[in-house]
Amino acid sequence: MRMKRIALFAVLIFTLGTVTAFGESLWGSYEGYSKARIMVNDKLLEESDVPAIIVNGRTMLPLRQISESLQATVNWDNTTLTANIYKPNVHMFVSLDVDKDYSIKKPFGKVARGETRNFVVSTQVDQLKADAQGFQITVVAPNGEMAHDPVTVDLESSTDSFWYTWPFKVHFSQRGDYTVQFSVLVGGEYTVVSEKTIVSE
Repeated sequence: MRMKRIALFAVLIFTLGTVTAFGESLWGSYEGYSKARIMVNDKLLEESDVPAIIVNGRTMLPLRQISESLQATVNWDNTTLTANIYKPNVHMFVSLDVDKDYSIKKPFGKVARGETRNFVVSTQVDQLKADAQGFQITVVAPNGEMAHDPVTVDLESSTDSFWYTWPFKVHFSQRGDYTVQFSVLVGGEYTVVSEKTIVSE
């Protein structure tokens, strides 16, 4: 049981500025260990059923939760007790149009509230080492609801690089950040691996 619990954690020595841990007993304890509070890009990482803890001066993190917060996929092989983490290289562009050769025309990131806008989402993906079965593009409104029907594409064969462009038409009825998300389907689950923001004001 202890081995299973330890296998769910990644030991990280915090040398990256994007992740910060505050520890000791400030946040309580879990099975005798002090809890740690995790901030990712100044945003609190919500506590899962197994929290981040401090063991012998090192911070142990729930592997899936921290990987997905950093927009990477994670797959657990229970036979070999191995976690595979993949971080594809994704470039996503939001523009008013593209040329026939797929070059970007008039990129934008801000609209007036109440405006309906036609735009194109172009995504270039490489270093996709995970065995992805497909991908999905969504536009999420500030209130968390879908602003457009999700665009879902199946990948017929495993590929580590591709380019995809799709038109969208969205009514920006709310004030705030609309989030364009690109997710890959790995192991039956979608994981967001890239985001762009369109500000409605």
